[in-house]
Amino acid sequence: SQSRYFEHPFVILDTIPPVLLQIPGNINVGTDPTSCGAIVTWVPPTASDNCASYVLNSNVAPGSFFGVGSHPVTYTVTDGSGFSTSATFTVVVSDQTAPTISPLVPSLFLDSTGSVTASIGSIVRATDHCSPVSYLVGGVAATTLTFNCNDLGTSYRSISFQDASGNSRTDSFQFLVFDTVSPVIQLTN
Repeated sequence: SQSRYFEHPFVILDTIPPVLLQIPGNINVGTDPTSCGAIVTWVPPTASDNCASYVLNSNVAPGSFFGVGSHPVTYTVTDGSGFSTSATFTVVVSDQTAPTISPLVPSLFLDSTGSVTASIGSIVRATDHCSPVSYLVGGVAATTLTFNCNDLGTSYRSISFQDASGNSRTDSFQFLVFDTVSPVIQLTN
């Protein structure tokens, strides 16, 4: 009896891509109180592969700072055979904070015509972390306030402050209006 021995090589191929598990859903947050964006955290997904050798990467790490807007976060897992699987979720940061305001110069002095016009920005400070602030007086865009002899003493004005995202704040401000111009006597013949 004769026996023969044959050697035949077998090639074992990995044809199954890795799998991403527990992918976060879309995340919607408002800006942090002191910046035009937010630090956003999430639990990263996990991965699995039939051959157990894989690398998991992301374009953004949990705990990163995101500016106002929509930001895709993509995770990709690649196995040792070069197969990969990707998944994306979106982080949306929106400005939900109204401008902050504080009065600067509550005292105004009438000129010789009996009026004074002041830039709103010079008498009330308005700041916003994300955008310039626009002013509204009586629902109409304004950049100045005018006072006259009818406003002598304590005068109140309601001013609205609005940022580019539509966040607004309205406050009533007290102004002290003074007439320091001496009257002029005119003699006639």
